[in-house]
Amino acid sequence: MNQASIHVLHYMLLRHITRITASAALILIAASCSSTGSRPSGPPTVVAHKEAARALEGKRPMALQWISWDHFGVAEVRNINKTYWISGRQQSRINGDFLKINGRISQIDATGFTFVGDITTKVYHINDGKPFTRSGPQRFLANTRRGYWRLANMNNPFGVTDYVDIFFNINTARQRPADAVL
Repeated sequence: MNQASIHVLHYMLLRHITRITASAALILIAASCSSTGSRPSGPPTVVAHKEAARALEGKRPMALQWISWDHFGVAEVRNINKTYWISGRQQSRINGDFLKINGRISQIDATGFTFVGDITTKVYHINDGKPFTRSGPQRFLANTRRGYWRLANMNNPFGVTDYVDIFFNINTARQRPADAVL
């Protein structure tokens, strides 16, 4: 498998597969790389705060307020050769609404993290129920008092505000944010 094929495979896995869990997507990427000896491409993550990086790594509850504050999705952050990757999904239990996040974390500091990738939301009453993708650099800010990282770019071009939250742990996730809009 040549390098171009590997990049196409990575792109397809990170952007288009909607039913694979975060863990499975990362495992498939790692498996495709190990067969050729290559690794997922991207410069190493700039880690300005080691404790913040340790806190971010692993599986975390994730939510978009339009989908549910009671049934969380999962975002998984993995460190592969000093580059942190995030992949996750929240799926509505009552319709086809979803939240997906996939990308490379470029920076981690005490106030949050920045990643380059995609955040896709599909909510039945927004954008005529069609998916909307934010692509490129995205910043999540840590709110240590409330126990989550929140997407800083909350403005949705369809006249609503999206609260995309990745919680520190399940206990903080179960404490509904005071500013949640239901």
